[in-house]
Amino acid sequence: TGTTSTGTTSTGVPPVPCSAVAPANGAVSTTTVPDGSSVTYSCASNFFLDGLTTRTCTAGVLSGSEPVCVAVCTPTGARGNFDTIVADTTTGCSRSALACSHDSLSWADWDLGRSFNYAGEALSCGGGGAQCIKTVGIVTAPFGPDCQGVWNVFCDSTLMGPINTSYRACSGDSMANGCSVSMPNARMCSTIKFVAVSGTVQGRPAGCCGGWGDPGVVDTTISGMSAW
Repeated sequence: TGTTSTGTTSTGVPPVPCSAVAPANGAVSTTTVPDGSSVTYSCASNFFLDGLTTRTCTAGVLSGSEPVCVAVCTPTGARGNFDTIVADTTTGCSRSALACSHDSLSWADWDLGRSFNYAGEALSCGGGGAQCIKTVGIVTAPFGPDCQGVWNVFCDSTLMGPINTSYRACSGDSMANGCSVSMPNARMCSTIKFVAVSGTVQGRPAGCCGGWGDPGVVDTTISGMSAW
């Protein structure tokens, strides 16, 4: 339906405006948004906007979700303390408690991680309280393309993005091996969570725990991580 010159829709119903609420530590360009118009969000100094900058009003409903203003922080550049496994739904063959604390892998200690059998299994690292983080890196088992995969990485509930180690091994220092993901803006994180998405080795499941040929098995391993 369209809007007529008399300010009603083509069905004769007046257009419904939207109400916009400023986020904590932020502001909106207007609190009353006419139908078909947009509202712009901004944040106070030392905060950045997480979410949509602009939302459009349609029939009394604003598009998208409410954005929030997040405090700016400055990472130290040092490895944060996320050395404790605080949640774990992995079911693979490697069960070491050092998956969150061990961040430099050699051939002799390939089993120091946690193996993910299926997509959706997750490993959460924390224990050091909230810390300013921009980048997360991982170490995987050093068997060429075996045991590699894709994980979505979360800072608390915020998706940082994926780490994809398919067809390569990520050994050595997890802060320097290039197997990492960074957020546009650093933020305070209490936990870092890895959620398995897929596992590949030359077009078949990753095979870290012997799961070759089963399309339902992800079969990948994270042997260590760093957040900084």
